[in-house]
Amino acid sequence: METLLQVENLHTHFVTPRGLVRAVNGVDIRLHKGEILGIVGESGSGKSVMAQSLLRVVPKANRARLDGRVVFCGTDLMQLGEEAMRRVRGARIAMVTQNPSTSLNPVLTVGDQLLEAMRFHPDRMPDESRMRQRMLAMMNEVQLPTPSVIAKRYPFQLSGGMKQRISIAMALMCEPELLIADEPTTALDVTIQAQILELIRNARRVHGTSVIFITHDLGVVAQLCDTVAVMYGGKIVEYNSADEIFRNPRHPYTQGLLESNPVFGQARKRLHAMSGQPPDLATLKDGCAFAPRCSKALPGCHVEPPAMVPIAGHFRHMCPVVQGVGKLSA
Repeated sequence: METLLQVENLHTHFVTPRGLVRAVNGVDIRLHKGEILGIVGESGSGKSVMAQSLLRVVPKANRARLDGRVVFCGTDLMQLGEEAMRRVRGARIAMVTQNPSTSLNPVLTVGDQLLEAMRFHPDRMPDESRMRQRMLAMMNEVQLPTPSVIAKRYPFQLSGGMKQRISIAMALMCEPELLIADEPTTALDVTIQAQILELIRNARRVHGTSVIFITHDLGVVAQLCDTVAVMYGGKIVEYNSADEIFRNPRHPYTQGLLESNPVFGQARKRLHAMSGQPPDLATLKDGCAFAPRCSKALPGCHVEPPAMVPIAGHFRHMCPVVQGVGKLSA
């Protein structure tokens, strides 16, 4: 399969009064065209910061230091000037956030905001009448009833599910090659969640869009994703096909996530709860970041992290304490 995005040794560090916070600490991923990659992990593992780093939209107030390579369609985005990067954001790589209320302008109608997304990239569609046709077609594609009526409404007049649909429509207006969805279903009920997931599947099916889907919900990952990267302490600790991740997890953290997740139709006397808390990214030490919480940790785990070995285009974590017995089925 053709590679769309290659991320190599990505670091995002923040300068704080407490010292250097290593939010993203050497991430490597590869995304193929038409692939849906799930990024999973607890809150604070670095998922959202990694997504912001790919687009270079990490808040400047945090005094961020970015390093590494983000090669998109053969171009290293880290080497582009700001003006060239603006032409990539929204047009070739688009992002949908967790809370659509924060990404929509409260004083503009949703129709004006959808049109604005295209006006900012006139090279994608310079004709105004075609932009309006595209706007209505896109609203229809994301299953908004009476698009011409809703286009005249303001965000506060819409439900949470409708606002998320508007956000997805806005992200897809310029037909980007890559969609980054940062926990887009977290605040929605399960019925609306299922509809949003179907919209993302449809984007791949109709437009060939590749997707990076960030979530803490393993059930969503099992339904949607082709490959999965598990993040912990700013690093990817396991990276493999979704089937292998669910059937044969190779890192104790991945196993812990799976064992703490209820499975519909499977009886389980008690869910496993991982002890301890996620690491303080300002005080990370050598070795595996999960070792202080791992009941199977060996002395060497506190000294050196387990090696990531490439197998069949993905990476398998060769953790010395794991037997590799899966717990769930995707």
